[in-house]
Amino acid sequence: RRKEGKEVTDSLEQEGSTVMNKEANSDAG
Repeated sequence: RRKEGKEVTDSLEQEGSTVMNKEANSDAG
């Protein structure tokens, strides 16, 4: 269960970073 939870957390972190990158690109553009 710990491994599964870690994988879920990693995926959420990746999604969050992607959203932040999109926002940064929008601000820069």
